[in-house]
Amino acid sequence: MDEKGMIKNFDMLRAVKERTLPRLDPELGKKARVVVGLATCGVAAGAQGVYDAIAEYTIGAKQ
Repeated sequence: MDEKGMIKNFDMLRAVKERTLPRLDPELGKKARVVVGLATCGVAAGAQGVYDAIAEYTIGAKQ
């Protein structure tokens, strides 16, 4: 970033990404991550059922 904290090109953006991602998710690249959107549009589209099925499967896999 420049002196004002601005990202002015793709290389600067890539540097921020490489510096930041390990702090956000240290397990990145080591295991799968599934995200189910449960905002109003996701729920309306049936996401709650998907979330429940994944939760049931993962809980069963841990036992």
